[in-house]
Amino acid sequence: MNDTVTPEVTAMETPQATPTEESVDPPVEEPTGTPTEEPVDAPTESLSAAPTLFSTTGTEPEVLFDGTVTLPRGAFVLTAYNSGKSYAVMNPTPLGVLHAIAESEGWVYNVTDKKYAEMRIFLLDGIESYQKGSEEWFCYVNGVLNDGIADNTSALNVVELSDGDVVTFYYGSGSNPDTATAIINATVEIDEDDWTLALIGVRNVVLPRSDYEETISSMSSHRATGPDHKSNTWEGMPLRYIIGAIDDWNYGMSSAAFNSALAAAGYDITLISIDGRETTFNSSIGIDNNNFILGYKVNGAVLDPSDAQWPLRLVGSGVNSDLSAKGVVAIRIGVEAGSTPPPPNGGTTEIRVVKYASDGVTIVNETTITYQEMMERFPIIGGDDGVRLRFQGPTFDPNDLWNPDEDKNPGKVDNVVRGTAIRYLCDLVGGVPEGGEVCLIASDGYEVKMNYTNLYEPLDRQGEPIVAWWANGKYVPEYKEGMRLFFNSPDGVFGADDMRACLAEPYWHYYDHAGVHYPSAAGCSNQKVATIEIHEAPREDWNLILTGAINVTITRSYFEQGKACAMAGHGATWIDGDDVWSGMPLWLLCGYVDDANSHDYGTECFNETLADAGYNVTVIDYGPDGIKGTDDDFSATFHSSFVKRNNNIIVADELNGAPLPKDGDKPPWPLKLVGSALTSNKQKVGSIDEIVLEGVPIIAEPPTADAVISLEPGWNFVSTPKRLADGSNTFAIFFDTVDTAGNSILIYDALEQKWDDVASTDVFRPLDGVWVYSNEACTVPLIFASGEPGLPPTKALSKGWNAIGFTDTVPESAANTLLSLGDHWTTLIGYDAKVQQYGVSIIRGADGRHGDERMMQPMQGYWIYMTEADTLAGISA
Repeated sequence: MNDTVTPEVTAMETPQATPTEESVDPPVEEPTGTPTEEPVDAPTESLSAAPTLFSTTGTEPEVLFDGTVTLPRGAFVLTAYNSGKSYAVMNPTPLGVLHAIAESEGWVYNVTDKKYAEMRIFLLDGIESYQKGSEEWFCYVNGVLNDGIADNTSALNVVELSDGDVVTFYYGSGSNPDTATAIINATVEIDEDDWTLALIGVRNVVLPRSDYEETISSMSSHRATGPDHKSNTWEGMPLRYIIGAIDDWNYGMSSAAFNSALAAAGYDITLISIDGRETTFNSSIGIDNNNFILGYKVNGAVLDPSDAQWPLRLVGSGVNSDLSAKGVVAIRIGVEAGSTPPPPNGGTTEIRVVKYASDGVTIVNETTITYQEMMERFPIIGGDDGVRLRFQGPTFDPNDLWNPDEDKNPGKVDNVVRGTAIRYLCDLVGGVPEGGEVCLIASDGYEVKMNYTNLYEPLDRQGEPIVAWWANGKYVPEYKEGMRLFFNSPDGVFGADDMRACLAEPYWHYYDHAGVHYPSAAGCSNQKVATIEIHEAPREDWNLILTGAINVTITRSYFEQGKACAMAGHGATWIDGDDVWSGMPLWLLCGYVDDANSHDYGTECFNETLADAGYNVTVIDYGPDGIKGTDDDFSATFHSSFVKRNNNIIVADELNGAPLPKDGDKPPWPLKLVGSALTSNKQKVGSIDEIVLEGVPIIAEPPTADAVISLEPGWNFVSTPKRLADGSNTFAIFFDTVDTAGNSILIYDALEQKWDDVASTDVFRPLDGVWVYSNEACTVPLIFASGEPGLPPTKALSKGWNAIGFTDTVPESAANTLLSLGDHWTTLIGYDAKVQQYGVSIIRGADGRHGDERMMQPMQGYWIYMTEADTLAGISA
């Protein structure tokens, strides 16, 4: 068949392809879905600021900030630069305003505690390059100078601010604002319902209200009830979980993180109230239990800000009236020096680079390199003076999530940096193989991943990935966030739209706020990078179907991100002899689909009322054929009362730190049900495809179809015009509704020139042309994905014949639909299912009967002949 001749086509019993040319590139489908990525830390302040400028020119003062600062109640942690000691300072103070601005702008400010022992005040010595010398900083509140030395009630950490107060910091040779060379001006807004809890110990942590309540709502083990001395019933979090976050360097809010031996040895615990009162007791009285609770609800109601006990109170059967501190906003513990050696206080000064074999466990090569060696051996990105690089944070605009203009929160991370290309470090151990994955791991365990292309063949808009060991004039360890990941992008800003275009979807980062899933490129900027791991390839993808009141499809990356959410307790492990299984509790996955609330931030996703009413949870392996409802299925069913908040029933995705095996007699990959609560091997379902909730309390809420595929008796060549919603985006929509008379559902692999059978768990993607046999006329509903728009799909086409889909809900000409292929296509052929024959071909550049102005139709599949390999772009998202 030559490139311009229309082939003769007739009715067929089985779809046939006639590729006559050797294929070149394999098909690549770029999905447009938006998985929940491990959320970044929730901000405790909301800022609207002018650009950050740290230079002075001429006689006019430099305006470093002029905007509004929204502060929660509660406290933050201040560390004095002269002594290294840490203190709790209330947010609604001038110092709280400065701290909030510095956190947002990435400034370093220096506060001294030299007068604290004597006067309980802090003094401001410097902000970035504006340090105390011939000039110094002065603070005004509503035009009145606040001089803490003359009167400690006017100190930066003492003055209590109110809504509408204006705080101004002047840097000059005297307190007269006319001498100022730099100005910071902020109007204060107080969020009366929000608070933060400052935790001071071996490490310092600021816990926002949202994280505290989310942890309690999603983790039954972290929720406890107890009395106060007046017999009221309180609900909150056991004190030991909170202390466990700061008593040593084993970070986390869990019983495993709490150092019980250290507590038994004894150290002071001081609870600081919002009015400044302190309550101190010794840990040796026995806090390793649920008898000491930091409560936020009394008699079923959340404390109101007008209540003197707000936001938190220490209660429980082990707490007498003398210890029952009210209005708690900070906790300080006095762990003895040397009892728990800390890691370096500043940024990391060396990186371990490790290359793994295909098993993901065996080390092929490794080395450790210091930042000084990086400077000596490799080109320095940023030269002698550094280059300003930024990461965009969430836009906080639901109508402009991706913000291609990069004019909303473009400087969430903003530094002038010098550093080393990450690819040079990878090459020290043999480099990253094509298709490989690189994982940058921080000293606290936080991970950011990239692939081979991001390092060795990055898009221009991304730029070179580097680790920065110098920022704003400081080397690590004084550069405390270093070594830090940056992209040396041409415009200096790596924004959300850059993230979407340059990084694979599993590597995107998000921030959930007020019910909106905001992309946040700043989540990519990993700090204190300590290890770089090189893997031959990303882990193989898989999907888990959850069926109940709603239907949800969980992807591998989404599962892994959820599992890694240590704060919410989504991860679980089971030790079986020498083997360690890890995954997520079954009950948590049930919570995604037991009612209409899948997993809204700050809400209780697991419906205990429904679990108490009783329903069945069935865990299903579709068997080797991948089809639900056939003889090779295997399943186990449990009652909801057994599953309810049972952390000993685990859906595991890892065994000894590696993916589950795919080989053997009964391979468990990708997921297996394990745990100490399971007493029979028949309960330990492997190769899990679906989890189904059934019973009277589970009321299915059928979604409304956005479109339908109409099937005729016989073979049908079909496609989906848009990305489909989770839970309705797999070929199960055909298997569950179409009588295929035993025929497989087929897609064509143009690279290998062969037919592939699809499984019911495989994703039905736009641009895929699919062959479906139906024993009778029927319809298949399509439910399109909602939420933010995604990029239009793309599909790599090989030289020769390819099966493609059409990506719009209204007809469009072949010429316009196939513009992205240029002159690399010649012939397009559709299929008429009503007569079971191919239609008249469309030829590029032709007129009349074969003209390329003829329309392509929604929901239809097509054969296309390519003279060269190329990428087909969808015409809608």
